[in-house]
Amino acid sequence: MLFAMLVVLPVIVMFAAWVKSWGVLLGYIIIYFAVPPIIALCRREKEWLALTPKKIIAEDDYLICSTDKCTEAKAIADVRLVRAFDEFYEIVFPFGNFSEKFICQKDLLVKGTLEEFEALFEGKIEKNNHLPGIKR
Repeated sequence: MLFAMLVVLPVIVMFAAWVKSWGVLLGYIIIYFAVPPIIALCRREKEWLALTPKKIIAEDDYLICSTDKCTEAKAIADVRLVRAFDEFYEIVFPFGNFSEKFICQKDLLVKGTLEEFEALFEGKIEKNNHLPGIKR
């Protein structure tokens, strides 16, 4: 950004003055201010992908979530609510024990059946047919 401001901008200003087209300068300024947010969004997406759960295992009374960056374990007894959507489960923990990592896609279940998985959370499952705010 500093290079673009100190080296490239003076060249663009001289070129714009020479051809008497201030649209070139305006275009450069728009690009100059648009590129950093775009780069930041791309980095943020990579960070989200690194935190996306790769597998969630129910083992020894614990749910273990593994991502590219970390592994997190929560007690099954601490689960407050399980929201069952068409394609995934959202596992909700009590306030203060929050984790955004416990989203389980149903088609990635490799050990046991959906019925066995739901039996772990008997009485805590809330069936949802669609995502909030999305009408079908």
